[in-house]
Amino acid sequence: MAMSEDLKKVILVPWDFSENSEKALAHAYQLAQMVGDNVMLVHLIKRPRFLIGNGAKSKLHALEQEAHEKLRGEAERLSKQLAAKREELRISLEEEAYQSRQVYEVSILPYVLTYRNLSKDLAKFYSQMGVNLVVATATYQLESKKSINLVEALRKVESERLTTVPFILVKEFPTHRYYTDVVLPLDSSKNFKESIRWVAFLSSYYHCNVNIIKAPALNASMKQGITSNTYFTKKVLDASNVVYGIKNADRNSDVLSEIEKFVKEIDADMVLVMADRINRIFPRGEITIDVPVMLINPLAKRKQYFY
Repeated sequence: MAMSEDLKKVILVPWDFSENSEKALAHAYQLAQMVGDNVMLVHLIKRPRFLIGNGAKSKLHALEQEAHEKLRGEAERLSKQLAAKREELRISLEEEAYQSRQVYEVSILPYVLTYRNLSKDLAKFYSQMGVNLVVATATYQLESKKSINLVEALRKVESERLTTVPFILVKEFPTHRYYTDVVLPLDSSKNFKESIRWVAFLSSYYHCNVNIIKAPALNASMKQGITSNTYFTKKVLDASNVVYGIKNADRNSDVLSEIEKFVKEIDADMVLVMADRINRIFPRGEITIDVPVMLINPLAKRKQYFY
């Protein structure tokens, strides 16, 4: 039964009319058509701290209206373009008799968000619009020619809900028709268990296999943490009927090199890490691999489940 448009979840794509935005949209649409979500293109306009006089207010309003009209035209163009590709995929899956996947219709919705504090305003937006996921590139170009570091902005988003909205950072267009294999680095960190909750959900939601690469234990404390996280991982994924495998990383190589090698070996579609671990995997927090990276903001301690 088709899901009502009013009840559909939304995958948000920050849209600055660049090729990078189109790369993010391609991934968002690919994911949305597999689960029945809609995609929302969100154009960002920085609101001045002080709007003095009717002239300034009118200028801002005109800017919003112009952006909305332009965005609506983009949404219509892209809807036709991507719907044709979705139909090709649907026919292909039928010919392959691939019953475990089906292709849903996806609406591309335009929205202009005028903000003052991007992270706080996005948190409100998430709740109002039922945002399920954000797909973006690392930077967003504003009309003023200034750019926003979306990695930092999305990491700072705080929501009062009991769950947090993950975000995917992309660098290139998709290389596969749909996501099949996700790579998950396993280490000794205490909040790793929170990522497993997401992995189990994502695997069933997006029909992905989970490929775990386990960090080497360099001391007794790390060994204890890795052993605990491995046991918990197997318990949760087995209970959720998730298809997964575990590979040991080379202790003589760095984490990023091992992840990159593993991604190439299995031709993976995505790497998943906790957002607070990004600097430990990627130097200076800069994503240096071409496959999408999903980042999950840890819940506040008072909201975390007991494991």
